[in-house]
Amino acid sequence: MTPFKLTDELLAEIELLIESGKDTDLKSFMEEIHYADIAEIANDLSEESATYLIKLLDSDKTSDVLIELDDDMREAVLNNLSSKEIAEELDEL
Repeated sequence: MTPFKLTDELLAEIELLIESGKDTDLKSFMEEIHYADIAEIANDLSEESATYLIKLLDSDKTSDVLIELDDDMREAVLNNLSSKEIAEELDEL
């Protein structure tokens, strides 16, 4: 298995998937990536795109990603989630 490396090209591809609403493709792609690497990706996205990405993940992975996010990004993402969504993620922790 090759180590994960976040490149500008990969980030651009992920942003394009988000912008075009290709949720199925994005979910499939994220299933293969470790949660710490997803956090690295999310930290390089806008708050809105990071929130969109995190909402697509399975709850198990979402809680792990939230823990790995930079503090500022975690706060921004949590501010963009509903109380219900946050409660669901806290249950996973």
